[in-house]
Amino acid sequence: MSLEDEIQQLIKNVAAMNLSPEKELENLFKSLYEFFGQKSYYLHVLFSSEITENDVAIQRVLQRIKHNVKAYLSTVLDRGKKIRVFNNKVETRYLVENILGRFRLFMSDQQLTNKMIRDLN
Repeated sequence: MSLEDEIQQLIKNVAAMNLSPEKELENLFKSLYEFFGQKSYYLHVLFSSEITENDVAIQRVLQRIKHNVKAYLSTVLDRGKKIRVFNNKVETRYLVENILGRFRLFMSDQQLTNKMIRDLN
């Protein structure tokens, strides 16, 4: 539950800055990267199939987080498309899925790299 609360607060903080859409996206992902860097145990929760498969409550929390992040990203992307900062013709929902998928892959790679470094020491 604290993961959900902290992600919600992070989104609120970024949204409250009233930045241009491209800066808002940049700030969001920098903030998320820093957040997961400081609290890497949350990455374990996100990427551990053992935890998520066996705990329905965690599955629900992760679904709510995903829904809220998708809604926020959609809003930012649509705002950027409206003012023609983002000129991509791809539907917003596909862009959101792509962005989140790539960020997830990036964070998964980061987690693996950190684990390998720890194992070498």
